[in-house]
Amino acid sequence: MEGRDALTRGDNATAIRLFTKVLGLPKNPHTAEAQELLGLARERNGQIDLAKVEYKLYLKLYPEGEGTDRVRQRLLNLTAGEVKPPTTLKEPAKKKKGEFRVFGTLSQTYFRGNSKVETVDAAPSPVPQPEFSEVDQDAVLTTLDITARYRGRRYDNRFVFSGTGINDFLEDENTGRVSSAYLDLRRKVVHEFATRLGRQPGNAYGVSGRFDGALLGYNVLPKWRLNFVAGVPVDDEIAPDSDRHFYGLSTDLGPFGRSWTGNLYFIEDRVDGVTDRRAVGAEMRYFSPKASLFGLLDYDLYFDEVNIAFLQGNWFVAKSTSINFLADYRKFPSLHLTNALLGQSVQSIEELLNSFTEEELQLLALGLTGTSKVISIGASGPINTKFQWDTNITTTELSETEGGNGIPPTEETGSITSYTAQLIGNNLLVKNDVTVTGISYIKARDFDAGSLSFVSRLPFKRRWRFEASVKLYHQENGDDSTLTRLLPAIALDYRTKKNVTFELRLGRETTDIKRTTSEDKTIRDFYSVGYRWDF
Repeated sequence: MEGRDALTRGDNATAIRLFTKVLGLPKNPHTAEAQELLGLARERNGQIDLAKVEYKLYLKLYPEGEGTDRVRQRLLNLTAGEVKPPTTLKEPAKKKKGEFRVFGTLSQTYFRGNSKVETVDAAPSPVPQPEFSEVDQDAVLTTLDITARYRGRRYDNRFVFSGTGINDFLEDENTGRVSSAYLDLRRKVVHEFATRLGRQPGNAYGVSGRFDGALLGYNVLPKWRLNFVAGVPVDDEIAPDSDRHFYGLSTDLGPFGRSWTGNLYFIEDRVDGVTDRRAVGAEMRYFSPKASLFGLLDYDLYFDEVNIAFLQGNWFVAKSTSINFLADYRKFPSLHLTNALLGQSVQSIEELLNSFTEEELQLLALGLTGTSKVISIGASGPINTKFQWDTNITTTELSETEGGNGIPPTEETGSITSYTAQLIGNNLLVKNDVTVTGISYIKARDFDAGSLSFVSRLPFKRRWRFEASVKLYHQENGDDSTLTRLLPAIALDYRTKKNVTFELRLGRETTDIKRTTSEDKTIRDFYSVGYRWDF
């Protein structure tokens, strides 16, 4: 599945889009897997609340099956400290023995790519034209997600680890990233208490990214939970030499009317003894079989600015026909005082405070922070038992920045609007095959572009799956140059009886850039081979 490939590469946004498209198809053997992986893609993309919605929907649709326990555990990992106690406390007739389980996913993929570049002058020349060829990718990506869980009558404890490692043979270096490595302790009593300690993914309760620290939760009432979070940010590429930490309070509310939940929060980030961010926010969630809705408002009291205003929903207007929408306004990057370090040679706020006052750094941070606006609306539905349609219109705009302290301003992008349409077929050639044909058009201030795509996935002999795809993209720029890209690819998957899937991908990408005086041609051959073990 192309979405799994994107998820393995870490391209979570593409994976979300692809899994969403698969779920728009008539129900087929890939539907359950796509539902699970959509939740995982949203989780890795930092959309924790939306990941919870996808996992809950999976458990409602597939209460029994191969992935049910795995999805239930992933949901429990995300909702640590959020589960409400039962309204009645009846001792079971017999004490249940504790249960210990270990499960997760291990995958490794080898990527190899080779590019050949040729430059041709528009006018004939007796001088030989330059040609360049090299290996541009030679690496192994390893991903491990593992959960060890003990569940008894009084306790529900678990250890969660999620990380990736890259062995880059071109640069002769190894890098790794640990997204999660925490211990979750929960005692199931009248007023349930939970503690999560260690490396945590964040992106909830106002925490803007990964952190090392603690999250404590206590059920004051059945529909009111008080949380405290504190820690040290892990993603410190902007201010690696600064001393940073944060703390925050929040309340989980609901469920109300069986469908509404939400939370309110306050968060304070500190850097080198001054405020980095001080914000209040609210999250709202609605989920029912006919509709889902998620909203977030994050307001920064320190900068007196809206940092995030987000609303996303899906509505089933008829059987198998749905309308989805998204409105996303946010500062880019997320508004912090440490944004004043963007483009600077110094590595800490403390160093800048030797030359600027805190108020001047606030203005500098605002001058180096842009605003992103995205509005999207789409719809999908069936044509008949074999075909489904899907359409979407998305407008994106990134504001200008004022710059400052030697950093030049940037121009606003203007509106970039994309129109896409897809025709999805099922059971056309063989049972349970999927064929997707797509067309898109992009209109921007500086360029116009269009693309065509075709993907066909054919299962055979129960455990094998073959995929063939071709994508064509053409762009015409305002400076009279053009770009044309052709990408054919094939893939082969085999799944063993022991939940191990072997994957092979082969492709060639041809790019042709034409200018008034020259032409660049690039041919890139690539392949990947790997496996995924679900245990």
